[in-house]
Amino acid sequence: MDAEGLLPYHWQNEPTFWSGTSTDLYVLADPLTDFWWPPEGEEPRSSGHFRWTAVKGDFVCKVSIESDVANQSDHCGLMVRASPDSWLKAGLELVDGVVHFTLVETAGQSRMSLRETPPGTRNVDLRIVSRSRAVRVLYRVPGMDRYDVGGLVVLPGSNCLNVGMMCASPKGPGFVSQFSNWSLRSGVDL
Repeated sequence: MDAEGLLPYHWQNEPTFWSGTSTDLYVLADPLTDFWWPPEGEEPRSSGHFRWTAVKGDFVCKVSIESDVANQSDHCGLMVRASPDSWLKAGLELVDGVVHFTLVETAGQSRMSLRETPPGTRNVDLRIVSRSRAVRVLYRVPGMDRYDVGGLVVLPGSNCLNVGMMCASPKGPGFVSQFSNWSLRSGVDL
C-alpha cells in the first residue's frame, strides 16, 4: 500500500511553519522542541514535531532528508511510535559540533547510539523495515554506496504503530528540514 492509501496523516505537535504533499515535506522546527525520555526523576520531553500515519502489521518506509541542523541536539529523521513511552527515532543529529547518524530507542527511558558522518553531511537516506515488531533501521549518507544497518529494535505493544517524519530543536532557534520521496508499504509482500 502506498502513502496515499494510508492517509490521513496526523501531527503530534504541528510546527508553526510547514508545507508538504503525501511524499514531500518542508518543516521549520520550532525552538525548544524535543523527543527524549531522561532517567527517572526528570521530566520526559515529547514536544518535537512528528507527522505520522498509523500502520498495522509489517511495513517498509523510506525517505531522503536534507537538513541544516545547526545547534546542539538539533535532529530530524524517521520515528516509529508504539506508545508515548515506547518509540524509536533515527536520523541526523548535531552532537558536539559534528553531524551524526543517531538512533534513539525509548522504552520508559531513552538510550542513544551514534555514528559520526563525514564532515559537511547534510543529507541522509533512511529506510525502516518492520517485521513482527522487530524494527531494522538502515541509513546511507553521501559517500556510502549502500545502506548500512543503524540498529535493530523490538517495540513492545499493540500491532498498530505510528510511523512518519520527525524533527526537533531542543536548544536552538529552530532549523529547516526537507523530506523527499517518502514512501510507505505495508503488508506481507515486502
